Amino acid sequence: SNSLMSLITGHWNSFTTSQRLEIRNYVLSYLGNNPHHPNYVTSQLVRLVCRITKLGWFDDRSHRELPEEVTKFLQATVEHCVLGLKLLNGLVEELNVPTTGRTLTQHRKTAVSFRDVSLFRVFQLALTTLSQLKTSTIQTSQQNLSTLTEQSLTLTVRCLSFDFIGTNPDESSED
Repeated sequence: SNSLMSLITGHWNSFTTSQRLEIRNYVLSYLGNNPHHPNYVTSQLVRLVCRITKLGWFDDRSHRELPEEVTKFLQATVEHCVLGLKLLNGLVEELNVPTTGRTLTQHRKTAVSFRDVSLFRVFQLALTTLSQLKTSTIQTSQQNLSTLTEQSLTLTVRCLSFDFIGTNPDESSED
């Protein structure tokens, strides 16, 4: 998946808008149909979906609708819910960090659009999941509850830590 990530990022303009969307939807579908992959496989595929979504944010409306698509995962099985939270975590993280090879202006434009279009909804989804966990609406094993709680809390923190004005290119530069 790292090779695929490098290929797509490095040759983004070589793909048509429909090809970009097809690749993203294929990976998303693959994840949804096979939620039991090892964590390292899932995390790389989630990163790939999120990178494609970020790079294609203004190419097609479907990219901007990913958070709503992910709600289907949150309403399915517990494994799908974990996967949905991982996708949302990855999306917030990806859209908060500049991508090598793209200008800071491009990053800021995408980050601000994400903030305006989707961030609040993603935050609401995290809080709703936490509320469901608190009220024991979600019935599952202790390990899954722990994973769901961790993913929900991480997503909440990522939303609250989002660079709301899109100007922080690298946190390490504060040192």
